[in-house]
Amino acid sequence: MTRTMILLTAGLALAASAAWLVSCGPTGFADEALVNGVRILATRADLPYAKPGDTVTLSVLAVDGRTRAPGQEPMVVYWFPVALAPPFSRPLPPEDFVCEDPANDAYYACFSSLVALLGDAGAKVIAPGVDLSSFVPKGPTFSVPLSSDIITKHPPVQGTDPYGMAIVFNMACAGHPELLAPNSSDRSFNQVPIGCFDKNGNRLDSDSYVVGYTTIYAYDALTNANPVISHMVYQGNDMDGGFVGDSSTARVPFVDGDIAVDPCAETNTKDCPTYSFDLVVPSSSWEVDPQNHPNGQPLHEQIWVDYYWTTGTFSDDSRLVYDPAQGYVGKTAVSWTAPADAGPATFWAVVHDNRGGVAWDVVPFKVQ
Repeated sequence: MTRTMILLTAGLALAASAAWLVSCGPTGFADEALVNGVRILATRADLPYAKPGDTVTLSVLAVDGRTRAPGQEPMVVYWFPVALAPPFSRPLPPEDFVCEDPANDAYYACFSSLVALLGDAGAKVIAPGVDLSSFVPKGPTFSVPLSSDIITKHPPVQGTDPYGMAIVFNMACAGHPELLAPNSSDRSFNQVPIGCFDKNGNRLDSDSYVVGYTTIYAYDALTNANPVISHMVYQGNDMDGGFVGDSSTARVPFVDGDIAVDPCAETNTKDCPTYSFDLVVPSSSWEVDPQNHPNGQPLHEQIWVDYYWTTGTFSDDSRLVYDPAQGYVGKTAVSWTAPADAGPATFWAVVHDNRGGVAWDVVPFKVQ
């Protein structure tokens, strides 16, 4: 499965694609769900539970919420390797991007091979100050292979089904990636060894990039499917929002201009009209979780939705959709209040299950 959490490490926001936390957002933002910089909101694996030898395709929901000034570079998603060894070839083989079964299942244990390269024969190729944008893959999707022994080489963990794990790193960067020079004064055990730089070699701030990682779990027999968003609902009307994956109901598509609302002209925002957004996740997405059986009887998954937006104010950042025991909870709608200023707006709904399944929908609209 894939995991999702946000960390701050060595002053750098590290986004990890996670699963069983009901709500999770980056620290350091005035409103965690308000997207006003470069962000990774989710990562989706086509195989939430993989098997040894599988090839897993990852899709990243990375967004750029900045108000771009002239000359600012666009956001690009980069994938960076963890198992490099000279001689170097281009393109790098996909297995160089997979960190399998790191010590103690810790993502930062994967950094050692990158840091070690700073002192070996490959330093001239990937030394600090070298633009890696032509050296590493880019784009919102990437496929990685899992080894056939990913489970057998993982140390047994008492009380769990035998499993293996793989970690894949990426970066959403409004510039290009470079390795960071070692800092002897920084003794942080989980320092991320890569940063984002502009075309003049200046390191960019946390509004312009985020480093993310995805943890893929492999089992011999356990399976899991990604949840499905059937359609989005606006003001009580069913509409499909152009979901990038398994949206199963094609209603009226959202496009720029389909939804337009007036700016809020009231001094007190409590006096402004509100607009409702909702979504439908079919019961078929509420799978049995065979690993959750407190009384000997397996429960189902927990499914929840996290909401993000670029402007205005929503009533809630997240909602529970399905309870493991009680099933559909209902009341997943949230209300939105428009800002005073006109302009484009975007709303994202990211659905998670507690076993790493992910789905999302994107709704563009306008305040005018």
